Amino acid sequence: MQLLELPEEIVVHILHFLSALDLLQWRTTSRACCKTVDDYAQLQYIIQLERDGLVDTGEPTVASYAERLHHLHDRRRSWEHIQWKRKFRIPMSQDCQTYELVGGMYVQSRTHQDLTIVDLPTAEDETPAEPTTLALDFFSRDFAMDPSQDLIVHLDDRMEPAGGPTPGTRIIKLHIRTVTTNEEHPLTQTPVLTVPVPQHVLLASISMQIVNDVLGLFITNGFWQPRLVGWNWKTGQELFDMHNEHIPQNAAGFSFLSDSALAIPSTLGVGGFSLYTFDPRGPRTPTDAREPTNLREPSDPCEPSDPCEPADPREPHTRTDMLRPRTPTDPPRPRVPTLCTTLSLPLLRMGAHPTHILMHADPFMAGPRKAAATARQAGLATHQAGSTTHQAHFAAQSSLEEGSLEDALSDEDSLSDGHSSSHIRSPSQSVAVAPDSRLHVITIGYESADAEVRHFNLFVHNRTFLRELAAYDPSVGALRVPWRDWGPTRTRLMEEVIPSVLLRYVYGGRAVYPLRHLSTDGLEKHYLNILDFNIRGKPGDDAMKTFGVARKSTGHVRSRSAPTTGTAPPIGPALHASSSTLHGNNSASQLDFAGGSGAVGGGSSIAGGSAADGGLTTADGGTIGGRTDRSTREDEGVTTYVRWQPTTILERALFDMPVTTSLPFRRSARCVDEEFHAFELDQHRIIGFRRDMGDLTVFAF
Repeated sequence: MQLLELPEEIVVHILHFLSALDLLQWRTTSRACCKTVDDYAQLQYIIQLERDGLVDTGEPTVASYAERLHHLHDRRRSWEHIQWKRKFRIPMSQDCQTYELVGGMYVQSRTHQDLTIVDLPTAEDETPAEPTTLALDFFSRDFAMDPSQDLIVHLDDRMEPAGGPTPGTRIIKLHIRTVTTNEEHPLTQTPVLTVPVPQHVLLASISMQIVNDVLGLFITNGFWQPRLVGWNWKTGQELFDMHNEHIPQNAAGFSFLSDSALAIPSTLGVGGFSLYTFDPRGPRTPTDAREPTNLREPSDPCEPSDPCEPADPREPHTRTDMLRPRTPTDPPRPRVPTLCTTLSLPLLRMGAHPTHILMHADPFMAGPRKAAATARQAGLATHQAGSTTHQAHFAAQSSLEEGSLEDALSDEDSLSDGHSSSHIRSPSQSVAVAPDSRLHVITIGYESADAEVRHFNLFVHNRTFLRELAAYDPSVGALRVPWRDWGPTRTRLMEEVIPSVLLRYVYGGRAVYPLRHLSTDGLEKHYLNILDFNIRGKPGDDAMKTFGVARKSTGHVRSRSAPTTGTAPPIGPALHASSSTLHGNNSASQLDFAGGSGAVGGGSSIAGGSAADGGLTTADGGTIGGRTDRSTREDEGVTTYVRWQPTTILERALFDMPVTTSLPFRRSARCVDEEFHAFELDQHRIIGFRRDMGDLTVFAF
């Protein structure tokens, strides 16, 4: 019996276990297969989730698949055209020392010894919740959190008093607490983790990140060798400790790629990203008393001949337990993560060098927030058996070959979403951003030979890093990949458009930023801008098919064959000529369009498209960016377009050759009636901040 001879309900149930790519490939095999995929909302739901870079969380919901599908379409339109459903104003203190936004929870501290917690409203809420304030019994210099686990980790770096047990050192203490009650977290076996550092060291840079059970801490002052330490925050076990030769020189921070992988940017040479894997289950318990004290793997040829040789006492990380032989009762020594590959940045001219490289992506969450209480009561750990090889683990996370899904999505026929949506309890809670769809916004500073400093934003998907890890071959070892082999097709480089005022300006595949613009009539306008890099397809594809917008409910989208004219705000100093470029201060400037290929201060220029290949024609006679799928609502002050064509930065004082990048993105801009200093966003909302850091303005989608 063939599959299609079975009852259709059974066929659909079987197909429900396929991936989006499998469904799209199976759909092309016959008309009957095509009709089956097109007619069933639960199969279309799988495809549309992949299109938007989302995954189903598995949370129970009363919404049918037709309602969920309708919600996805509505969500897509709302974000593309920045059409929020509700707007809230939440009063907050102007005095803010530290802050964090994760999973719809905004937390800030005024004095380093208090917390103000706000559950941000959604589009379904009538009024916002009242903020709550908690007092801390320690000094919190910084904190990281995961509301889905009711977890917050506070960093206290106070000095050890002269009469203390270890005088002459500074003890960094990490307090593992609950967000909601500020109690010791019930799932941790070690409520306070400690890291000793020399007392004289001024810690200019400290950052923490949490991913599931893993907690990472990066510390440096720019002169002292940087250090990266990782723990399992539930067991308190140290997973790795990277310093000295085990961490790249000039390391400039870190970013988790998953709960078993991380990236470390470095400004050494032309700059680049070192990708590592580690075991989130921790090192094995020692059974040999002669286990080497050095942190290298035992097979490393640089292993010292004497396993009891003391560490260099001048090293700030020296601990007394490294000065004696190991015993079977000692805790296992943390291993150094495995270096898999290093991705290089573009070649530079003689005398030019990167000054800083900062990676930023949205924080990980272990699951939906509403499941946190149940998880705490059950006390369930989320450890999973790891694969026997690194490449098998990451191949599972990035199983789709680059371009294969995009090509298939480009050939998908549109599905009319004429479903009526009944009132349901937050269908948006049943979806989350897919880990491989997370966007890394990387801010890079370059200094030329004549001491001129320029800043750029590099946009890279998490899947790009995961695919490099999946290709790692232990028998070959770590490789260095030149920029030409990965950057031009998988990234987009712009002169800095996102001001580094506040973090959390990126979530999933989107980044948000403000812009002030002086129009040709001399009026100053304020814009809310969104760059969305979750674009499926490739240059030259039919935009109507690529984006799945040929639907009755989205008939306002025009095809490239019928271009329209209108005035569009500039994307920022990255893509257009400017008499006064914006570098984070949002100062008003007169921006002139230059036909898609204009000089960008300092002798650089950027080559783009023209009106001939579907670019947007502005009132000034210029064009914006190559082939586009554009919808303009002049009456609402909204402009949106898709950038398909590559852009080339000709910064002759910095780069050895023109730098061309082609990662497609959608840019949407809406004119707003007030000026914001910065924006943050998460899955369901955008938060606007004014310069006084007072009230929050929440735009709920």
